[in-house]
Amino acid sequence: MGILEKIVQSLTAATANTASSRSSRAASRSELEMQYKAQVDVIHQLEGKLLTQLQHQKQTAIDKDKTTLIKLSRDFERVQARAKQFQEKVARWHKQEAAAAVAVVDETANTMASENSAEASQQNYYEQMQLQLEEDVSDCISLSFSLVLSAPPSTVYLPTSTL
Repeated sequence: MGILEKIVQSLTAATANTASSRSSRAASRSELEMQYKAQVDVIHQLEGKLLTQLQHQKQTAIDKDKTTLIKLSRDFERVQARAKQFQEKVARWHKQEAAAAVAVVDETANTMASENSAEASQQNYYEQMQLQLEEDVSDCISLSFSLVLSAPPSTVYLPTSTL
């Protein structure tokens, strides 16, 4: 159990350590995941063997040995419960890691969407300003022509070139 506990502590602490580089953390995490899976496999194999031996001993034990057998059964159940706690802790940690990864992806997507929205909004503003400017220039030209056309002929000033 001590090895499994140390692996679980290292595995859950590997993510919290931000001083190491991302690639070395990933390699370390991958190695710890392999060690964890190997340790859990060993525990399951030993569990099967112990259960078989305990069942055999219960059938063949005499009264004096039954007390020892009951104690061993209780010890085994305690170890089994502790191993399950470690497995649940790692499962919770995996869920937290997945949720954190999803949150990072969502945050990145939201940031990109808001940046794209800001760019689109700015582009839309410039397009509106360009249209307004074109409309104002057109109105100004129309007004100038209408003033020229509506003025009496003597007041119209047409520039002449001076050569």
